[in-house]
Amino acid sequence: MRLSPNAVRNIQVVVVVAAAAAAGIFIPEEILLPGSVVVLAAAVGGVFALKAYMKRVRAAGEGSAEAEVRLILLAELGVGLGMLGLAAFIVLLFVLAD
Repeated sequence: MRLSPNAVRNIQVVVVVAAAAAAGIFIPEEILLPGSVVVLAAAVGGVFALKAYMKRVRAAGEGSAEAEVRLILLAELGVGLGMLGLAAFIVLLFVLAD
């Protein structure tokens, strides 16, 4: 069974919102703000580091199958980091709105 890109995007949105809600419920408020800032900074830094590494893989691989597989896995890791950063940003919005 193959999911459409829209279904995958919808699942990712649900995961991000659920993670932000769970963080707001289960993490004590005194560590929620600094923790969210650290997670957001790490996610943004990780995405930029992955982007730079992907450029190096593309330059070194020159279309080999191993390079293509590595690029796909790095892209999936980047999506995960982006989702983590978005969840931290949503938590920050909730914390700062209070």
